[in-house]
Amino acid sequence: FSVIGTFDDDMQTSQDREEVSIRVLRREQPLVRILREGNGKQDSRLPLVLESEVGASVTSLSWSVSAGDLVLDTTTVWSETTTGSELVIAPNVLQDGATYRIKLTATSAVAENFAEYEIIVNSAPAAARITVEPTTGFSLDTKFVFSVSGASDDKSDMPLRFVFSVIPVSCPGTELKNGNCALIPISNSEEYPRFTALLPAGEYYPAVDVFDRFGSFRRVVAPFTITSFDTCPVTADLMLQYIERLGKIARAYACLSDSDSVRQIVNIASVSLSCVSFEVPDSVLEAYFNELDPLLQTIDELTESTEIFIDNQVKTLLLSSSLPLANRQTDVGTLLDNTKKIASAA
Repeated sequence: FSVIGTFDDDMQTSQDREEVSIRVLRREQPLVRILREGNGKQDSRLPLVLESEVGASVTSLSWSVSAGDLVLDTTTVWSETTTGSELVIAPNVLQDGATYRIKLTATSAVAENFAEYEIIVNSAPAAARITVEPTTGFSLDTKFVFSVSGASDDKSDMPLRFVFSVIPVSCPGTELKNGNCALIPISNSEEYPRFTALLPAGEYYPAVDVFDRFGSFRRVVAPFTITSFDTCPVTADLMLQYIERLGKIARAYACLSDSDSVRQIVNIASVSLSCVSFEVPDSVLEAYFNELDPLLQTIDELTESTEIFIDNQVKTLLLSSSLPLANRQTDVGTLLDNTKKIASAA
């Protein structure tokens, strides 16, 4: 059909025409509609939930795909059946940037009808480039500046957000199944493509996940490495001074509400306590658990529990896991309690 709209204000008349598709049902055909919460692009990482609205005369339903490379079976569908009132397509099944048309056929005792719903899957942001300055430095003393350029996406998918990470070059005994080291997030979700980080000693590949507002992301790993050299104290007295200095710096960042830097400082302290060749004295451990560890508890209470935040909690827990449990205020209970909280939140 062509729908014509006419506007007349007594002085002039304007007219516009729009081609629209209208299906006129026979009287005996049952009513059928497909409903979906929200009308935007679909995030491929999330399940797609479609519901039906049908007339009282409908006796059977059948879901199918009328356009798009998708087969509805037990590997792609979370619904118990494709003949029910709801269809749930599993996460990570739909392809980024693809378009699908889902069809629902409804049958009554005397006639048949169908409805279709078009799904546009969100695509990940375009590739970006990550740089870091400087590429070498010292843990605690050197601020590494991570910058991203060239990231872009459709205007409707903006704004972009950035999560910065590092990947250790080597991690003996803790490699993933593919032989690579696990990615370590060093920031929460940032609005700007720039982040300043303090890093524990080690050699790392810089990385960034670029997210659009629908949740699709692209991971960019730099082809170069950055190195943070060890500043491990050589005596017990220097170790105590070092930890106390870290405590002052961490409290200063806490006053500025810079929770990312506070966590980085505590992580650096955790690494430094495990890198020395001498036995760590109780005075040093007492300074760590009285001045640094409580700051993390405060951050955890005030920070919204997100996927990235949980990753950071796990990282901190792993880095501090080698410290003597007897020095914790609540002994073994603290580590077990923290583990339980993190597991529950995840």
